[in-house]
Amino acid sequence: MADKIRERNQYALLKQKYSGIGNADTHRDEFLATIYNDTIASIAHHKHLNYYNSIVVNKHPSLVKQEMIKKIKPAPSSGGRKQDDEVAVVAAKR
Repeated sequence: MADKIRERNQYALLKQKYSGIGNADTHRDEFLATIYNDTIASIAHHKHLNYYNSIVVNKHPSLVKQEMIKKIKPAPSSGGRKQDDEVAVVAAKR
């Protein structure tokens, strides 16, 4: 019984610390968009990663940061199946 309470408390603590982990009702696309946006934001705002990426693409670090910020996607609506079909069509065009 104490293990369940401890696990519940640890989960609540992690939920407060990392708001992007979602919950049981979080849709897969919403979770993936959150992870993608967090990754892009981390790279854009981390000085040394930004320098590394600017060297790789041979651009000024400020331009690379602006491009990374532009890559951040809006959170998907909970439309469900219709949005999955649109994503498949966009992926097929690439």
